[in-house]
Amino acid sequence: MNALQDGDIDSMLETVSDDIALVVSGDPIFHNELTGKNAMREYLENNAASGFKLELTADPIINDNQLIYPNRFAINDFTAIGVDWVTGQDELTIENGKITRDVWTIDDVSRTKLTEVFANLQRQFEANLIGTWHLDGETESEQANFRYHPDGTYELVRYIVGAETMWDKGVYSCEGNLVTLTTTEAYYCKVDDKGVYEMQFLEDGSMQISLVDELCWKRKPPVDGPVTLKRIVE
Repeated sequence: MNALQDGDIDSMLETVSDDIALVVSGDPIFHNELTGKNAMREYLENNAASGFKLELTADPIINDNQLIYPNRFAINDFTAIGVDWVTGQDELTIENGKITRDVWTIDDVSRTKLTEVFANLQRQFEANLIGTWHLDGETESEQANFRYHPDGTYELVRYIVGAETMWDKGVYSCEGNLVTLTTTEAYYCKVDDKGVYEMQFLEDGSMQISLVDELCWKRKPPVDGPVTLKRIVE
């Protein structure tokens, strides 16, 4: 635990078995399971890059070959949304002088806090999404408007010979910043065709979208990689 606090990954790994099992149980917000030293090293290095900090909050509880450490951690992503610390406890199982299993479990206080914060973020994201977003392009056929409505429906229109043409119509759902589009009326996509896009709102008020998965190729952005849409007032 001291090595973890000091960010000394090599020293920390000296205390664990080759087949160490790690379970991070932060349901319903986050969960992770991995096995082996190499997987744990990668996990700890990713944590270090995210600004991971650990503090013990009480003395360990000893129970035969198990140690329970109440603690709290911080990472940049949570700090950015107003959660400075996430509290819980590590339960370590020790066999032949090595840690063979490490289970970290979130406590009720932090679970409630994070659930509320992420629910608020989800509502903000969905509120920001509502409206009309314009995709510009080098040619008229590459221009499009996406309209997201408060009732969970959307339309995609493209411009053909200067006129709007209905291209796709359906319903959308949000999970985090992933938006799933499902066609309900067949224009250029088939009914029930689904497309999943990662969407991010930028500081200038625009929105960047990245393709995750798409059944309807005619709904895909005209270029590979992220594209930027601008909000327009109609």
